[in-house]
Amino acid sequence: ASSQEQLDELKAEAEELANRKEEIEGEIAYIEQQQVATIEAKTMLDEQILLTQAEITNANAQLQQYTILIADMQAEIDQTMLDEQAQYELVQERIRLIEENGTASYWSIIFGAENFSDLLDRIDFVNELLEYDQSVIDKLYEIRAELDEAQAEIEQSKAEEKAVKDTLVQLEADLESQRASADELMVRLTAEKEDLEQFYAEMEEQEVLVAQQ
Repeated sequence: ASSQEQLDELKAEAEELANRKEEIEGEIAYIEQQQVATIEAKTMLDEQILLTQAEITNANAQLQQYTILIADMQAEIDQTMLDEQAQYELVQERIRLIEENGTASYWSIIFGAENFSDLLDRIDFVNELLEYDQSVIDKLYEIRAELDEAQAEIEQSKAEEKAVKDTLVQLEADLESQRASADELMVRLTAEKEDLEQFYAEMEEQEVLVAQQ
C-alpha cells in the first residue's frame, strides 16, 4: 500500500512536471515571438536614433550660423552707435552755432543784399542752411531708428538661438533615452528567455529523476 501511494504521488508529480514543462514551452515560444517583435521595434528605434542624430547635426549647424549672424549684427550695431555719436555731436555743434548767431544772423544775411537778385540768392542760401540743420536732426533720428531696429533684430536672433539650444538639449536627452530603450528591450527579453530555458532544463532534470524513481 505504501509503495502504491508513493507510486501515485510520483505519477502525479510527473504529470505536474510535464504540464509545467508545456507551460514553459509556451512561454518560451511567446518570448521568442516577442523577441522578433522587439527586433522590429529595435530597428525602428535605430531609425529614430538616426533621425535624432540628423536633427542634432542640423541644430548644431543652425547654432553655428546664429553665432556668425549675431556677431555680424553686433558689428553693425557697434558701427551704427559710432555713427549716432558722430551725428549727435554734429547736431550739438549746429545747435551751438544757432544759439551763438541766432535768427538775427539769418536776417543780417538777407538784409545785407545789394540788389533784388542778390536778395533772392541770400534767401535761398538761408533756406539751405535751415534745411541743412533740419537734415542733420532728421539724420540723427534715422540713425536712432536703424539702431533700435538692429537691436530688436539681434534680440530676436538671440531668442531663436536659445530656442535651438533648448531643442538641442532635448534632442540629446531623447537620443540617450532612445538608445537606452533599444538596448534594454533586447537585454530584458534575452534574460527572460535564458531564465525560462534554465527553468525548463531544471524541469527536465526533475522529470528524469521522477521517472527513475
